[in-house]
Amino acid sequence: MIEGIVSLVVGLIGAVIGLVLGLLGIIVGIVVPVSIAIVVPLLVCGIPILLVMAVVWLLGWPSARRARKRAPEDMRAMRDIDRGLARMQNRLDSLETIMRDDTRRYSTR
Repeated sequence: MIEGIVSLVVGLIGAVIGLVLGLLGIIVGIVVPVSIAIVVPLLVCGIPILLVMAVVWLLGWPSARRARKRAPEDMRAMRDIDRGLARMQNRLDSLETIMRDDTRRYSTR
């Protein structure tokens, strides 16, 4: 009787170990090669792309600082252009008024 129980326990332990090793075999046989087939190309392509992006980012960093420093100058230039356009509009309005007055003056004669 005890021998039967020991045999049953050993058999169950063997079955569990066999199941675990079978699952590990599936993982090692299928999942690992598939993940390697995905990860290796990503690393081969991704690392150079990341390096290029890092170089571009590092080289572009000073120009971003310059752009932030230049922003007030650009705003000043835009304000100057806006003022100049407003003055030009006032001049055009004045010229139109003068032309209308001249047209009225000469049309009444």
